[in-house]
Amino acid sequence: MWSDSMAQAMAARITALLTMLLIISWSGASSAGTSYNSQPCLEGPTNQRGSWYYLFYPNAFNYDHFLGVCNLEGLTSEIEYSGDTTYVNLFPGMGIRSCGRQSNSQYQWGCREPVAFRVQVIDPDAATQFQLRNSAGEILPVDFTLTLEGSPPVNLAPNQWSAAAPHLPGDVRLTPAALQLQIPDPTQIRPGIYEKTFQFTVEQASHTGQYYFDSGSTLAPIDFTVRLVIEPKIRISGLSDVTLTADFSDYTSSDQAFCVYSRNAEFTLRALSLQGTAESAFLLSDGADTIPYEVLAGPKDQNATLLDYNTPYGPWQGALVDGCTANGMNMSLEVRIHPTQLSDARAGIYTDTLTLVVELE
Repeated sequence: MWSDSMAQAMAARITALLTMLLIISWSGASSAGTSYNSQPCLEGPTNQRGSWYYLFYPNAFNYDHFLGVCNLEGLTSEIEYSGDTTYVNLFPGMGIRSCGRQSNSQYQWGCREPVAFRVQVIDPDAATQFQLRNSAGEILPVDFTLTLEGSPPVNLAPNQWSAAAPHLPGDVRLTPAALQLQIPDPTQIRPGIYEKTFQFTVEQASHTGQYYFDSGSTLAPIDFTVRLVIEPKIRISGLSDVTLTADFSDYTSSDQAFCVYSRNAEFTLRALSLQGTAESAFLLSDGADTIPYEVLAGPKDQNATLLDYNTPYGPWQGALVDGCTANGMNMSLEVRIHPTQLSDARAGIYTDTLTLVVELE
């Protein structure tokens, strides 16, 4: 038979055992968890079950309620970049939700209160700047900036948290966010397609309720891709009007340097004359008489080519930088009149408009 003392001792053992099991169940759920972004665009308070529910169904305590990033995961932002601005907006409609359970209640376990957070963009190839690459393996350094609605922009560094501690304001609803790509020097980009897949992650501040169950969560890194399409571009600059004074003993000529910018792409050049035609070529005119002249052009470091009327020449490689500000003018132009063309010319002022046309190959 069981004595009262034996029954009391057994009850004490059973009580102790049950208590230990209860503590293990609660403490196991108190560590911060991982959000897998299964509910990226969820809005507002969620999951109103009481604390007893999670004691028996721990998997129901889903950190995806607390942390989500909308309109980013698995998406590609393709931008046709003209080079007119250094900033490019990515992923319209992006939003971030960062919230936690109600801190003054043991019963509210859903998304009830804002929780501060910080973010990180992961690029395994980057050191100080993020990198896009083209098919030839050429690197285009870029930067990322994140702006939350109502907050100042945050400049992001590769593989580093946006701050030493979570500081961006969370919300139980999605906060509109703008992820921007910055191109530090848009003048020095070769044409082509530059792209890469990056990863984005979020870390919440610790947010503990009244009775255990820390709802601080970390977002498992999600992929997003940026594809930057750099279209070929061409511009001619640096040309000025030409004034010639007749020299009857030698060529009457004038030369100058100018720039053809094409982001290093190849181009051709042709010349036309307002007073001339394909048959007569280049002509100066005083309204009654005409004087033929010649046009020579080509890369500055080569011998100039004598041009035929409206005939493409090249291809030649254009400058990488607009205006040729990096290495100086890259093309030369000479206008000249053979002395025999002046022997019978009347005194007067002869004019023409010379047009140079550059076209990408």
